[in-house]
This record gives sequence, C-alpha cells and structure tokens, in this order.
Amino acid sequence: MEIERYNPMNDVLFKFVFGKEERKYITIDLINSMLDRKEENKVVDITFKNVEMIPLEIEGKLTRLDIFCILSTGENLDIEIQVINQQNMGRRTLYYWAQMYLLSLKRGEDYIKLIPTITINLLNYSFLPQEEPHAMYGIYNTANGHRLTQDLELHFFEIPKFKKKPLSKMTKAEKWLAYFASQTDKEEADKMGEVAI
Repeated sequence: MEIERYNPMNDVLFKFVFGKEERKYITIDLINSMLDRKEENKVVDITFKNVEMIPLEIEGKLTRLDIFCILSTGENLDIEIQVINQQNMGRRTLYYWAQMYLLSLKRGEDYIKLIPTITINLLNYSFLPQEEPHAMYGIYNTANGHRLTQDLELHFFEIPKFKKKPLSKMTKAEKWLAYFASQTDKEEADKMGEVAI
C-alpha cells in the first residue's frame, strides 16, 4: 500500500492501525514515545478494553472512546484523535477521563484502589495557548506548583504546531508527530519503523 494515499488522522484508519490486538506493539511504541516512558516505567504490554462505557444511570451520556486500554504499569489509558475543533476538547477529555477513573472503583472498594488514568489527545488543530505541540495537564496547587496526585494526566498533542526537522534530530515523540502530520515520506516512515500497514 502506498502510505502517501492515506491520512493517519482518519478515524477508521487510526483505529485499524492502533486499536487491534495483532498490532498492539505499534500502540505500545506510540504510548511510550508520547508519554516519554523510560525503562523504569516503560509500558511493555497493553490490554484493549471495550471502548463503550455505559453510564451509571439510564439517562446518562454514553462514552465512546477511540482506543481504551489498560497498561502493564496498571494505568488506564485513552487515546483520542480529533480532526475538527468542536470547541469542547477541554471538557470532553475531562469527561472521558472522569468516566474511566470513576468506573475503575468497584462497590465497597477503598479509594486507594482507584486506577491512575491518562488521556492522549491527538488534535489536528491548535487548541492551547503555548507554541509547543505537547502540553500535559494535571491537578496542581496554583500557589506553589505542588501536584496533588499522579492519578490525572491529560496530554494534548497539537499536530499543526509540529515543526519538522531532520529525522536524526527528532525525538521518538516528534517522529510520531511527523507521521500524524503526514510530514514523512515512505523512506522516512520505513526508517522510523512506524509503517504497520
């Protein structure tokens, strides 16, 4: 297949490449790269979960995630791609995060059993005020910067803010951003080992 013909931000293609058990090694590489995971906390395996999260009440809103998995490190993770700015990404990702976090605790269990939860949002538009393509949000004390808990991580990768540089000077996360920005030719993509189809 000619990779140039396909948009890696296409929802169907994205789920085909990154949401299948037989290609989970690609998803693992994406996760480790985007979260900058080193040896001590590197993800070595993932378990895909049902992407539909049933609300607790009959009138509650159904949550349908793009890719939902449990990491070998014990965390919940959702990967979302968004091509069109619907002016709701901040609240939307927080809602998705809250659903995953809430449903990680069973009746009668202590709060210590809550599972740390991460979202990775790949956006094909500019959303946040910084110039860099990556931003991570958590819960911090606004006065002194103390982080209350490691249980919440909301990552945003704004594809249009990525500026291509020579392949040899890119981090692994930047190589993935180049792929999603369609800024790699077939030879570069082959070198990066990211062509899975």
